[in-house]
Amino acid sequence: DWSNLMMQTRMQSLAETVTNTVVGGMGAWVIVYLSMTLIPSPKLAATVSVVTCAVWSLGRGYAVRRWFNRSAA
Repeated sequence: DWSNLMMQTRMQSLAETVTNTVVGGMGAWVIVYLSMTLIPSPKLAATVSVVTCAVWSLGRGYAVRRWFNRSAA
């Protein structure tokens, strides 16, 4: 039932976007740093970084959205 869903305010939306961006940037930096440090092959390290960052992005986006939607209710 959609009638009991509450929408975020503009400030809450901004806070969600900033949080998602900052957390994403920090996580991606760690992923790339570890991949490039621990994997000797540059091609393999780049591939691992891209795949891991994609998974990180999906999971992070879902978690941040759920957290902000729960706090808006």
